[in-house]
Amino acid sequence: MSNITVRRSIPDDIPHIRSLVSGPSADRYSQLFGDDVNLSYEIETSFLCITALDARENIIGFISLLDCPRQKDLIAPDVWHSWLRQGGQYVLDDDAFRHIYACNTLWVSFLAVEETPEEADVVHTMLTTAFATCAMIHNVLVLCKDVDGKNPASSFSSLNAHFFHEIPRTNRTTSQKTNECEPIEISASILSAGRTSVIPPLKLRPGVVEDYDDFVPLLLAGDGVVTPLPTDLYLEELLQNQDTYHHVVVAEDPLTRRPVGLLCLTSTYEEQQHLVKQYATDIFNKLKPQFTQTVKGQQSGHNVFHLSFFYLDPAYEARSLQFLQHAFQLFPFAEYCFVFLPHAAAEHPILQYFANVPIKKFQPTNLQGERLPLPQGMWLCCRYSLENVSVSRITPDQEDQVTKLLRNQPEISQEGVEAMCVALSNSIPLTAGQSNRKDIPFATYVMQWREMIIGVMIVRFVNVEETYALRENFDLDSFVNFLPSGDKPMHICDITLDAEEAKQSFYTNNMPAVVIKHVYMKPIFRNRLRFLMREALRFSSTELLVYMASMETESFAPLIGELVLVPPRRMIDHPQNAQNPAGRDDNAPDDVDSLACLYHSSRKSLSDEKTKIHARIVVVGAGTTGLAFIHSLLSIPYLQFTNILLVSTDGLPLHPNQQELNWNSDSLDFLEREYMTLRIGKRVRLLEGTMIDFDKFDKYICTDGSNCEPYDYLFITAGRQYAIPRELVSQHGAKNGVFPLCNQHYIAKIKQHIHESEIYEDDLSSAVIFGTNLDVFAVANNIIKLGLAPQRVVIVSPDSGTVNPFGDPLIELKVEELLLSMGTKILKAHVLERLEYDEDNNLSSVVVTPVDGNRGKSVEVNATMFIYVHDKDIDSQVLSALNKRSIVFDGRVIIENNYRTTDPNIFAAGPVAMFSRRFGKTEDFDVYSARDVGRHLAETLLGFIGIDEFYNPVLHKEDEETKGGPKDDPLAAELGSAKKGAEDVRRRPKALPKYEANISRKVMLPGDYMFFTCCGVNFASIESECTMLKSSSENGNNYVRIAVGPNKYIEAVSYFGSDPVEIYNLSSLVGLPESVLNLLYRYSEVNRNADPTKGTKPFDILAYMRSPWATAIFYDRFRKLFADIKSRLQEHPDAARVKADIVSLEVKDNTDKITDDDRDKYHRRLAHDQSDARHVIELEVLKYLHEARPFLPQLYFLPDINPYVPRYT
Repeated sequence: MSNITVRRSIPDDIPHIRSLVSGPSADRYSQLFGDDVNLSYEIETSFLCITALDARENIIGFISLLDCPRQKDLIAPDVWHSWLRQGGQYVLDDDAFRHIYACNTLWVSFLAVEETPEEADVVHTMLTTAFATCAMIHNVLVLCKDVDGKNPASSFSSLNAHFFHEIPRTNRTTSQKTNECEPIEISASILSAGRTSVIPPLKLRPGVVEDYDDFVPLLLAGDGVVTPLPTDLYLEELLQNQDTYHHVVVAEDPLTRRPVGLLCLTSTYEEQQHLVKQYATDIFNKLKPQFTQTVKGQQSGHNVFHLSFFYLDPAYEARSLQFLQHAFQLFPFAEYCFVFLPHAAAEHPILQYFANVPIKKFQPTNLQGERLPLPQGMWLCCRYSLENVSVSRITPDQEDQVTKLLRNQPEISQEGVEAMCVALSNSIPLTAGQSNRKDIPFATYVMQWREMIIGVMIVRFVNVEETYALRENFDLDSFVNFLPSGDKPMHICDITLDAEEAKQSFYTNNMPAVVIKHVYMKPIFRNRLRFLMREALRFSSTELLVYMASMETESFAPLIGELVLVPPRRMIDHPQNAQNPAGRDDNAPDDVDSLACLYHSSRKSLSDEKTKIHARIVVVGAGTTGLAFIHSLLSIPYLQFTNILLVSTDGLPLHPNQQELNWNSDSLDFLEREYMTLRIGKRVRLLEGTMIDFDKFDKYICTDGSNCEPYDYLFITAGRQYAIPRELVSQHGAKNGVFPLCNQHYIAKIKQHIHESEIYEDDLSSAVIFGTNLDVFAVANNIIKLGLAPQRVVIVSPDSGTVNPFGDPLIELKVEELLLSMGTKILKAHVLERLEYDEDNNLSSVVVTPVDGNRGKSVEVNATMFIYVHDKDIDSQVLSALNKRSIVFDGRVIIENNYRTTDPNIFAAGPVAMFSRRFGKTEDFDVYSARDVGRHLAETLLGFIGIDEFYNPVLHKEDEETKGGPKDDPLAAELGSAKKGAEDVRRRPKALPKYEANISRKVMLPGDYMFFTCCGVNFASIESECTMLKSSSENGNNYVRIAVGPNKYIEAVSYFGSDPVEIYNLSSLVGLPESVLNLLYRYSEVNRNADPTKGTKPFDILAYMRSPWATAIFYDRFRKLFADIKSRLQEHPDAARVKADIVSLEVKDNTDKITDDDRDKYHRRLAHDQSDARHVIELEVLKYLHEARPFLPQLYFLPDINPYVPRYT
């Protein structure tokens, strides 16, 4: 059957799959798989589910594969392998069956296929896909329980096709007692489909000279060339000069005998020495033999061979393992195979058997100053990693072996070894009867190869309360369907239960989980780590693996690379813990409470190998844009980045919540747990220093620490630092009391200066802070906390009233009154004139003058400390490097709309960059959310490196037209702008990126006051049209302002006060319609009737928001509810009719706006009792509240809506 396509199954397939197994076909499916098959459960919990479609995209087939038989009534999932191999009921001596092991076998859990003459073709296509997807799987088995003495598989033509073979049975029906289970008596047939029967193996043979003419045109065409085609590849000579250490292997199609693959192999002692010298092979024992060698040739040092050239027709990529196995046969004395490839090349399927080995410290030149070639990426594979391995529960006599394994690994610290040994002892059953989860909370699984323990995993079983705590703190529900049965319990609330009982009454345990506490595996076998995880699920009878990585525990980086990061959830702020950072739950269990990152995996995700990106990505600057860029890359579940380097002067800064003093305003871009992703698990390599040069030809950077780091993509995301004008700076800089707030070095100097000098000065000397932004107030707060009297602080602002850092005149006035009440002096509309120094070159005074010199005289402030927090500039060393290498610079780095500079491999974003003037006047990046800019930068890179989800054809087309960026021209760099040709003038560039995330700022003020604001990206342009809702507390300790835009959406919120406030709740309102809280109506109503003489108070916004009924609005999934309702209403007939009437009214009145009265009229049409649109909204809200019941306070009485919710099983 032609035109069959396949894809992974999704829940929406269920009704169509059900139609395949209903009607006349129902009996054959019930006999083979039973009557109670839940397809929703199959899709969620199976290892791999595949759906087949015909040319018209109709579903014609479905198969789900599991790592054990689904028929648990016949055989327990955790003992099937021992039962099959040791039970004596089946004959496995034949070549087709003797290699059935748990590590290379899957079972058909369910099969549905349209009953047609092409049924076998459909199943064959699905099995082909399964084998191609799971490279280490070689067998697919079907367990068929006999019905009335007959094999029910006989009614499936597909199961009787040539690629299925029945495993012969002995005359016995009772299996012998195995090591793991009691004797099992069943009557069942087992069908086996081997990889070679589904995907015929290639015919491999030694190359001959006659092959030269066949391969030259194929190699020149380029398609299928895996390793780069070397200029000195003399294929004819290689074919002629083959010996023990040089081989050429040719692959032919088994049917047509057409040449489809070519493999060139060499082994020399010099290459082995080169690898050890240039690459980090220490964890592989510097490529020394793993065991005592007896094969001829090994003692001469030939323990590796080089896969020097590889060509394989892309249609045959699923058979690449054959080449590797055959290559090891040709070099029986070698334990390792290695291959050189460019880091930026797409990962070929053969590389999943290899480990990437990083280079040692890179040196671009030798001692004589001669340029050295840039090393390529090196991948290494050990022959033993291709052999069968097994996993089992640990036994008491294996404890010493595991302990010895752990203590001999230099990768694990002594503390880590001790922690693992303690957990190991707690998990070992004292007797065979204690090996189940009910007796001990821990379990240990060991991986063995040739009876040798090579890996260990220690897990802890999780109860249902802890599972819900994990779901409450982390967004697991985005990856896992915790109701795989298809049922959604949306029954009526039981008001007789207390709050905790009511919450627990909603708990279900359909997806039991285990927490990975510790894991280790020997380096050469780490390509089998996923199999260890899969077996841990099978032996523990659970569906979900979770791993908590934190700074307090030692993380196993290879495991983190295979797992999927689960983003933390924003927790609802409550008044009693408003200062507790969102994203942390103090009531969570021990495994959740710490600032940890959560990673997870399930059977379904274990079958989906991640795409590894080995491109060397170097990020210069640890500003929020750069960190957001890296975080976005690490957050993509199906990608694994192995070569990200962050170059930062101050290293990776702590999250603002973790810093003792915040010297800058907090942009609230990261929750604490989000930020920990960058610090935990060694996923990002950190290099402290500043980039001082880079080479665009060889592509490497140099830092001030004499480090050279190669790159494939270089990202300049350095922030702009405060820089004192040169004419004001003494040659002694920070040693004399003058400090720009530019990095941690100067902050340390400020602290030292205050500690050593300022506390001894008299009240006549002041500390002057110069600037016009929120950082000024953060600095003032910090130096006061460090012991400086507020009366000695002088704030000088050059602003003459045009810039309000708080965005609200009333808040600015309140802050000024606060500072003045503490004795702090404020000089507004003054600029620096000069700095005065004494004879020891110490600062003695600061002279400032009014902006308008005619309005006043200069003011001299006696000062021993001056902190500059005004104008910013790019780091001088980075600027020097950019200018030297002809990167166009015009005050900031000039970039195209795809963030590229004049070099196509160098990108820039954030405050250091600006879009080319070809795009007209653009806003600085400072006015946008740095998190949003970093995310968009990451998505742009992913599109360029070929990730389909992020591919932008428009952007790529323009990139081809402009060849990556502005004209790379030294004169253009010198002049600060690219030259414009006639074509540039005629052609308008494409649109710039759009940033839509809200912008937040938070700063702590003297006296334990706080200022916070959050606004939409377009708020500045519509501020004058907004309705401002304001309120203050009775004691005057807080002030809140909410801006409602002309479209009745909340555009901004601001807070000033000393009381704890729920800032994350407030920020979640921006972008929502005010009608969600009925805010305008309540505000007007209360204030209209307010009369202090009668005891009626004005409207208190904070008190109103803290009403219990409003809790569900601040739940992090409310945004999704709002988006879903909005989407459904756009397609609803009632809403469509209202839209049409509005358009008619606008045309009739010749206007693009409607009046408030008309708006209310149309709202009433949609909201009346009989409106179906209203019923849709009500049902969506009730579904939302039902689904959130386990995570919200039990405040809402909800009716039973099960009859209105569809159920797919």
